[in-house]
Amino acid sequence: MRAIDDTPLGPDCVHRPVTHDPDVHGLGQPVKDLACDTRPCDLCADARCPVGGYPRLTAFRIRAAQLVAQHGYELDVTVDQGSHGIDLICRTGDTAWVWEFSTDDPAAVAQAVDNRDHILAHLRARGVKAEPGPAFPAEEYGQGAMHRHRYIVRVRSHPTEPGIELLDVFTCDPCRLAGRWRYQDLVLHNHRLEDLLMTQLYVTGGRRESPNRVRTPSEYTKSHLYFSFDGPGSHAALVRLWFRLIPELVDPQRRAALTAEPEAADTAGASATQGEPGTPAALATWETDVIGRDLWRRLTADTYAGLLSDAAAARHAQLWFGQHNGYGRARTDDKDEHLKGYSRRYDHGALVLAAAVNDELLADRAYGQRLLAVARRVAEAADPGYGEIGYRQRVAEAGLEDMTKLDRVLYRHPVDSIAAQRAMLRGYSWLTVVPGGLAERLGGAAAMRAIGAFHEVEPLPHGGLWLLATEHFDEYGPPAARRVSEALAPVLPPGRPARTMSEPHLIVVAVPPP
Repeated sequence: MRAIDDTPLGPDCVHRPVTHDPDVHGLGQPVKDLACDTRPCDLCADARCPVGGYPRLTAFRIRAAQLVAQHGYELDVTVDQGSHGIDLICRTGDTAWVWEFSTDDPAAVAQAVDNRDHILAHLRARGVKAEPGPAFPAEEYGQGAMHRHRYIVRVRSHPTEPGIELLDVFTCDPCRLAGRWRYQDLVLHNHRLEDLLMTQLYVTGGRRESPNRVRTPSEYTKSHLYFSFDGPGSHAALVRLWFRLIPELVDPQRRAALTAEPEAADTAGASATQGEPGTPAALATWETDVIGRDLWRRLTADTYAGLLSDAAAARHAQLWFGQHNGYGRARTDDKDEHLKGYSRRYDHGALVLAAAVNDELLADRAYGQRLLAVARRVAEAADPGYGEIGYRQRVAEAGLEDMTKLDRVLYRHPVDSIAAQRAMLRGYSWLTVVPGGLAERLGGAAAMRAIGAFHEVEPLPHGGLWLLATEHFDEYGPPAARRVSEALAPVLPPGRPARTMSEPHLIVVAVPPP
């Protein structure tokens, strides 16, 4: 590797190159190139080694997105992990441009040249006009992301010859431990660059499909009722109201049977999540155990009273309704979720109230109306900075739970988004609750009704607006989303939303120019 870049980013900061050790970063499986061979790595003689592993893979993807953004390759962009690194192939017109990324160890550079020539020969044998990618400026930097406990803080580019580019990848543990970066910001930055690359991948063959076309949803098949509040105060009465309303979204007979269960000798911890497979389950939590995990309690009349009493002071409280799986366990994660109502407090005083539901529940029109009734009670009881019913967004690898879809496609951290919610609307969806100050900028209820973009427009007691795009959730699609976005454009944050893989986003994304 080149000498370590010792430019300090803070006191005692030391940049460290990513280790080349397949036992630390290796994939554990042979990595194959286009010829499907498993040539061993020249540095460690290990066929499993992907030359830097996942941290370097992240850096290469970032670099690929930078090249696409800088030089405008749009037609056909592929990033393939070869036996010794990441190959970037961009097809423009009738020519395929090929890059090989490598460290600057002489043996690695020689292997990169061999890989590049191997790929060029492979493409030419198939009748493709293939050329080595042109060189680029010597100094370019990009932020990366974290893998386990390492931060990529710098990616340095060293072009050597057309088609060969050297990358130095640095991490800095002292800066990470000193809190000089907010890890989630790096993840969102990485998402922006990867989404940019994915946007190019979707523009194929000169045909530009609409970024808003409806697709089968990916893992984002959860919807939510969501409110965010700011300002001083404990919001104690509001939190208690919230947890009184959540059970109204559960079948009344089932709710009565669960909460009438007598208090058991031990309803906390692992035993609280156990039961007969296939039977209903209801759990509550507002405390954590000694290592910070949620302490779940079986929902009974006594624990429900405890939740209502203590949730207002808790940093995070949750009420979960579902069923015991085939192993007799209640899964409180998102995989088998039925209904999850929660409150979350932030250090700067913000409060989030949300109820996450499976899409099949919201597809039931009667259930959608019950969800609207609960939302109306909350919207009239306080002055939320934002509210919506729509598709839920989360970035699990960054631990970000309280994002709107617009936050995600604008890469906004929820803390920043909530802090600015009185100045810029956080998003829009099937139901959108606009705070009082922004409602005035929109002209109030009369102006919103005159636009004709909403099925229902109602003023709220604290000066906000209740905007329902269509009568039922299953009627809310891209045309309705576009009408809503145009009506709310004066108060939406700046920036062009990016296309992402979290479909269906129902956020209007501008089609790239030809």
